[in-house]
Amino acid sequence: MGGHGRREADRRLRRGCRFPCGRDRPPPGDRRRRRASRAAAGDRADPRNGTAHPRAVCVLDRRRNPHRLLPRRPLSLKHASRQLPPAAQRATGRWAHACRPARTHLMSAPGSSATPPDVRRLLCALLALAPAAAYAQSEGGTIHLGVGQQKTLTVPYVQRVAIGDPEVADVKQVGGGNELLLTGVGEGRTSLLVWQRSDRRVSYAVVVRKQDPRELVSEVRALLGDREGIRVRVVGDRVYLDGESLTGDDQERVQQVVSLYPQVRSFVRPSASAKRLAAESMNRAFQRAGLEGVQATVIGGSMLLEGQVDSKEELAKADLVTKAMGEKAENLLTVRTRRMVLVEVEFVEAAVDQNKLVGVKPPLQLVSNPGSGAVYQVVRALPGDSSTQPVHAISGTLSASADFSVGARFDDGAQRVLSQPRLLCASGEKAEFTAGGEIPVLIATQNQFAVEFKKFGVVLQVTPTADRGGNIATEVYAAVSDVDRTLSVRANGFDVPGLRLREVRTSVTVKDGETIVLSGLFSYDEAKEVSKVPLLGSIPILGELFKSRQFIERKTQLAIYVTPRLVSPESDRVQELIRDGRKTYQDASSRVSFSLFD
Repeated sequence: MGGHGRREADRRLRRGCRFPCGRDRPPPGDRRRRRASRAAAGDRADPRNGTAHPRAVCVLDRRRNPHRLLPRRPLSLKHASRQLPPAAQRATGRWAHACRPARTHLMSAPGSSATPPDVRRLLCALLALAPAAAYAQSEGGTIHLGVGQQKTLTVPYVQRVAIGDPEVADVKQVGGGNELLLTGVGEGRTSLLVWQRSDRRVSYAVVVRKQDPRELVSEVRALLGDREGIRVRVVGDRVYLDGESLTGDDQERVQQVVSLYPQVRSFVRPSASAKRLAAESMNRAFQRAGLEGVQATVIGGSMLLEGQVDSKEELAKADLVTKAMGEKAENLLTVRTRRMVLVEVEFVEAAVDQNKLVGVKPPLQLVSNPGSGAVYQVVRALPGDSSTQPVHAISGTLSASADFSVGARFDDGAQRVLSQPRLLCASGEKAEFTAGGEIPVLIATQNQFAVEFKKFGVVLQVTPTADRGGNIATEVYAAVSDVDRTLSVRANGFDVPGLRLREVRTSVTVKDGETIVLSGLFSYDEAKEVSKVPLLGSIPILGELFKSRQFIERKTQLAIYVTPRLVSPESDRVQELIRDGRKTYQDASSRVSFSLFD
């Protein structure tokens, strides 16, 4: 490179730029023509100073090679201003007017018409681009939280949220999506991003610090309340709970406070003396509730419920008593095997009948015997009929007998009915026993016949419940029915038999093995029949020779007895029933077999 070339390069380096787009300087004639063309373009002139706006400025920089200047991307002020929001475009003019001349390293290319006011206008345009860049994302500020502390943040039109470090803070969307709940998890710093409508994003800085122990002590004391035996102390930046809890409710509250505040530690232990007093109080409550098999004991610092109950209902009852006392105990209760209850029901019915016949048998009895005797025929011709055949015929025989007798008869009858069903079931369960049959009853409908069956015999339904005191509460339904032809009726040409029914439904409570009468019925029926000869039997005194009297008397007494017993497979009563049943079967077997003494 010659001397002229070195001087030209040094001059360009001192100026800090080359001609726009890296081209060599044009000849002086070309430069004058370009100035004239720019001056002729009136739309590009500045109305205030008469200078043309720079269309593009190539800012040069030394990159990699310090001796070679490379141009950056040209920036068009006109195109940049079009991308601004309306508010930013209005502010561009104010900023350009307010900018003052300042020293700058940005220089125009040699030969261009750019002046220092043009450079100021370019800087103002760059400043106007800052709000446009911040339009998509904005800073929401800094949120300070303590560990375990919560704060709500109201942000409208929330689409989604994200937290930088979940171990520092946690965020939840509440209040229909317009409120955010921030919770301090651990000490540290993180960021919260909130997306709103139109993809607008707001960024918050979240700073979580340890809570002041003095503030934490006041909150812990407010939660614990006036519970005796629990002390609150501050050691360093932590809060410690010490002492003895008198009840299970106090111990549970301490555990809740510890789980709520990570800075709180608990050294509270249950009071042994208080536990023993609570166990004694619970045992008395169990006795009053009828749970005699439940016992509360204290082992170490824990309370246990031991024993057996008769049913699941009693197990739930023990839990309710424990909660009502405000204690927390481990339930080790078991449901024992249900005891067996044998229910014996006896239907005892006794009837006494008396039939008395006193009087004289009438001496004359008229008897009509068809098929013999005189025959009478009545013949009448029908209109238009010439035949003389008989239309009506009456035939019969009249005879008389003159048997004379004096009647005096006394009949006595007695009847006894005993039904004794037995039923064995578990305590608290329902059992049913039926012995009898069914009779068909024909029911006629339109062009159809249906048959309905009605049960008769012995029906027994029991639900016994035994307690530990030996009392047996029993719900009993017992019925005895049999067919009685005297109660039959005739319907649709068929005889429908009637049923004679004796039943009882009640609830009783008796001791083990005691017998109680459920119901009793005493009936007394009297009837009289008089048979006499007409007219003659109505004559005073002499009429007694022509009439007789019959007196009917019936007495009935019904009683139902029930006897519940607590039994087991090895009890004497069960073994006796087994032996009686087997003996009866063997005796019946010997009677139905062949024998020479039949």
